[in-house]
Amino acid sequence: MNIVTPGASFILNFIPKHEVEILNSCILTNKNKNTATTLVKDTTITYYDADFYCTADITATVAEGEQYTITIYNDLSVVSYTGLIYVTALDTLNEGGYTENTTTNEYITR
Repeated sequence: MNIVTPGASFILNFIPKHEVEILNSCILTNKNKNTATTLVKDTTITYYDADFYCTADITATVAEGEQYTITIYNDLSVVSYTGLIYVTALDTLNEGGYTENTTTNEYITR
């Protein structure tokens, strides 16, 4: 799962199923609204960390709190990556979400 901030573009890090040289297109589907957007790229993919993962600049408006699925196709129109995207403006996902439980219970051990 990729976590991105709301806006008009984001950077997607992904590990393709097979070696990709040119990103043909990708489909971004909003899981909450069930709407799909096709983004045509036709750009060369950049590999990082000794060909371990790829980075792609995705230009699409994503909204706060929405979840998306993304499907990336290579230049032969073969699915190269399928993943999830969650959009949030929080710095950390558990910010203010965990409260430690305090108790006055005494435990007896033998």
